[in-house]
Amino acid sequence: MSITAFDPLRLLRSLSEGGVRFVVIGEMAGLPWGLPVMSILEICPEATAKNREALDKALQRLGARPRGREDAFETVAGPLDSVVVPAGTEGFEDLLRASVEYDIGDGVRVRFCSLEDLIRMKQAAARPIDRIALEILGTVKKRR
Repeated sequence: MSITAFDPLRLLRSLSEGGVRFVVIGEMAGLPWGLPVMSILEICPEATAKNREALDKALQRLGARPRGREDAFETVAGPLDSVVVPAGTEGFEDLLRASVEYDIGDGVRVRFCSLEDLIRMKQAAARPIDRIALEILGTVKKRR
C-alpha cells in the first residue's frame, strides 16, 4: 500500500458514504471552531455491531493497516484513530448530544464534537499537547 498525503476530506467522505456513525474528535474537531488542522483524523464511532461492521468495511476500502494500537490505522488517505470512549466522555451518545453537523463538500454532512466537549476531552487527557490546545480553545470560547 502506498501512503499519500493526509486527505481528511477523503477519510470523512469514505466513512460517511460507508454508513459509519461517528463524531469527529481530536485535532480535526477544532476545525469548525477556527483551530488549525494537524495531521490525523480521530473519530468516536457508535459502539454497535452494525456500526463496527460499517467501519471495518470503510477501513478496508481505505486500505487500512494497524498503526501501533488496535484503534489506530494508516490508510491511503492518512492516519485515522477510532476511539470508542475518549477521555472525559461516555462515548458516542455522550458526544452526539451536543455535536454540530457540517457539510464538508458535495453534500456530505459530518458531525463534529462541540467546543465544550473538545475542551472536556483535552482537560481529561491532560497531555502536554492537550494543555497547549486548551490555551487556544479557551481563547476561542471567550471570543464566541
